[in-house]
Amino acid sequence: HGGAAAGTARMVDGEFLAYVSEFSHMRELVLDSCPKLRDQHLGRLRLCAATLTTLRLPRCSGVTAACVTDVITQLTHLTTCDLAETGMRQPTIAAATASLPTSLTSLDLGGLPDLDDEAVAGICQLAGLRSLR
Repeated sequence: HGGAAAGTARMVDGEFLAYVSEFSHMRELVLDSCPKLRDQHLGRLRLCAATLTTLRLPRCSGVTAACVTDVITQLTHLTTCDLAETGMRQPTIAAATASLPTSLTSLDLGGLPDLDDEAVAGICQLAGLRSLR
């Protein structure tokens, strides 16, 4: 990241996401390295459920498995999801992977600790998955 991009990423919070979620035709949302972003902020993404196909949240340490089970599971058109190096931890990773939308074709869980057999079983339910990191 350049200086301006890194500074902007640190400012992304619930207020910003409330504004962005008003874009009812949004197809792709990339929020890389946004430590102030929390699960409750992402609840607004339900407003984009009909159009959002790509969601990238790498290195957003405040995003946990609760976000996946409460919000991302409702994004039924989602084909690409990047949750690498987020705040997801055991034992809740397995519940999160089991509730991912079946529309996913690309999933990135890189850097998550302790993906156990139960978490892998959840991933295996994604029959259309073509890319897994």
